[in-house]
Amino acid sequence: MALQTRQPSPPRFESWIPLARQVVRTSLRLGWKDVFTIYTYPPTIPLAEALALEARRAGSDTHLTLMTDDLWFTSMRELSTKWLSAASPIEHALAETETAHIYLGGPADARRMRDIPPEKFEANSLGGDRQHEPRRKRRVRDIDLPIGRLTPERAETYGLDYEKWYGSYHKALARRAGPVAPGAEEGPSRFGGGDRPTVRDEGHRADRERRHHQRRGHPPRIRTNDVAGRPPRGGHSFGIG
Repeated sequence: MALQTRQPSPPRFESWIPLARQVVRTSLRLGWKDVFTIYTYPPTIPLAEALALEARRAGSDTHLTLMTDDLWFTSMRELSTKWLSAASPIEHALAETETAHIYLGGPADARRMRDIPPEKFEANSLGGDRQHEPRRKRRVRDIDLPIGRLTPERAETYGLDYEKWYGSYHKALARRAGPVAPGAEEGPSRFGGGDRPTVRDEGHRADRERRHHQRRGHPPRIRTNDVAGRPPRGGHSFGIG
């Protein structure tokens, strides 16, 4: 009796390769002179990996940054507005080097945001603006592809039908995207062929929350690896080179 061997499952990133190829080759038009940064949360790691692989195939230098919900909410709850409003040295340095950037996520469970005071969001937004100022001055190509914000928890918070919201977004993603001009900031509607309501019809409150949460949706600066328990100066989540 012959033994049957189980075929290994394909890597999770494989299903995202067509979209990643479209972003890298058509929208961002990456090449060997580019430095491409990708900001992701755990749920969007497969897409982040697909983007990194396609960028590397195009010859680009690629850097992935990983953030988690617990790191984000810990900083927002426990750190001062002074800390949140300061620029992260490492993120500022990346913004002075990168030529293209993509943001994929955001905290999955928006229900936890209800307990965060508005001044914390405002301070965090200020810190994000400060650390990404070089990105704006240098006209870095920038895409916000917030697939990680399409979660059942967020749908519950906004009173949305998750299945319709998810389907609407992915239908828009299936359309062909055009190139992103230097210095442009493109959101999910870019991947909807300009049909903005297709992406936002059931997610407009989510988008409004994103803007309030932080301009451009970037999470707070998280300092890690401090054995004394006091946040060191610098460090923004986990950088994966």
